Amino acid sequence: MAGISDHFCSFQKFLASLDKPLSVPDDKITRWHPKFRVDEVPPVEPAELPQPPEVDKIFKATDALKVVRNKLTPRVRGTTRCNSANPCATDT
Repeated sequence: MAGISDHFCSFQKFLASLDKPLSVPDDKITRWHPKFRVDEVPPVEPAELPQPPEVDKIFKATDALKVVRNKLTPRVRGTTRCNSANPCATDT
């Protein structure tokens, strides 16, 4: 079995063999040429999908402010309820 890069390699060879040869970077290919025989290229090797990242879910705006308050500029931090004069509830 082959990988997707083998499909692109086969496609590049096909484009170069046309009457008017074409050269297209792999990252710019958005579709196959109508005369390119995709069915004749070896099948793509199945691979395991990456696992989704573990992300903390935020349900309230105050929770979001707790997460980002240290990243805020001092001017913006002063406009939120979570600042040095009035800190948010302690993290649990």
